[in-house]
Amino acid sequence: MIASEGKIVILPLSLIFLLGISINQLTDESLNWIRYFNYLSFSFLLFSAYFFRDPKRKLDSKSNQMVSPADGKVIQVIDINDSDIGDAKQISIFLSIFNVHSQYVPIDSNVVSYDYFPGKYLLAFNHKTSNENERSVTFFKNKEDNKYKIKQIAGFIARRILNYM
Repeated sequence: MIASEGKIVILPLSLIFLLGISINQLTDESLNWIRYFNYLSFSFLLFSAYFFRDPKRKLDSKSNQMVSPADGKVIQVIDINDSDIGDAKQISIFLSIFNVHSQYVPIDSNVVSYDYFPGKYLLAFNHKTSNENERSVTFFKNKEDNKYKIKQIAGFIARRILNYM
């Protein structure tokens, strides 16, 4: 399944690819640039379909256990003192262009607040950019009154955050 945000990219790329195929069929086969154009547009189309994929996940909303909010590589687990929720454990997950970029609420909880901060689009794997890049912060509270904070940070390639929580 394709994420709805990807349709604005995939539809025009599909039309460009189909136009290139049509031109290739109607013109002399010796026009190599059309063939290369078709290879390139098809490559962009495949990459976009892969990047905007949104597989359906089965999440157990009745469970008290936390699940990962995102696919990706855990790059840091540290204890912090957060100004909003106090002593906490920070788990940082880096999403490369090959990871699914759909994210999930990690625990059965209610959204307490949401804040959005515009910013730059520096390389996201550097922790120093986490306060400079575009980001959003969502606070949750579960039935046991435990507080959770999710911070999403845009990067050089994934340049926007759409939060539907």
